[in-house]
Amino acid sequence: MHRVLKVGALIAVAAVLCGFSGLGLELSLGVYRGEPVQEAIAKLGRPMETAYSEHQRIYFWRANLIGVSCKIWGAAQHGVVVRWGYQACT
Repeated sequence: MHRVLKVGALIAVAAVLCGFSGLGLELSLGVYRGEPVQEAIAKLGRPMETAYSEHQRIYFWRANLIGVSCKIWGAAQHGVVVRWGYQACT
């Protein structure tokens, strides 16, 4: 029984570490899809870089997620965040 719990715990940790995009990422950062970019900047600080892709402005920040330093991004259209994700974690 203990072995099953250990395997389950390892799978859960792996899922959390691999799945930063979506709801888990948003909850970790306290920023949400559909909020104005200015609110995201107020919470995360000034972006370290910006880019454009598919008619969206992409903002990049460094953030600490569950003790891991990650480069995260938010895609915005018309000043509103439409997607979140991460590029790299160390």
